[in-house]
Amino acid sequence: MAERNIQVKKMRDYAEEAAIARLAQRSVPFADRKRGRVQEEANREEILAVLSRASYDHAFAAELSESGATALDGYKLSMEEKAAILSGDIRWLEDRVGPLTGSRKIWLNLRQMQERW
Repeated sequence: MAERNIQVKKMRDYAEEAAIARLAQRSVPFADRKRGRVQEEANREEILAVLSRASYDHAFAAELSESGATALDGYKLSMEEKAAILSGDIRWLEDRVGPLTGSRKIWLNLRQMQERW
């Protein structure tokens, strides 16, 4: 029963998010929507670049943990994207960039296990 309730909630959340996205798209002129898609794709690539680097560059991964947003200064990310990366918010990131591979989740999983915020 609990599992069914969780599935229903997920379906409701998904439907609500889709409806909000459709409404937002209608209220934005086409040129701005196109520009937004280009920006989203650029940010997607930046997010994936950060996560890929953190998976193999141990010094960078340590800098992310210790310095936080300062470690991300060279990347063109919004404050919301930086916060999601630094907090290890896998769900938020996957909602924006799609499913993350195991190697791209390594630092995020480790970040969630750390006790410093």
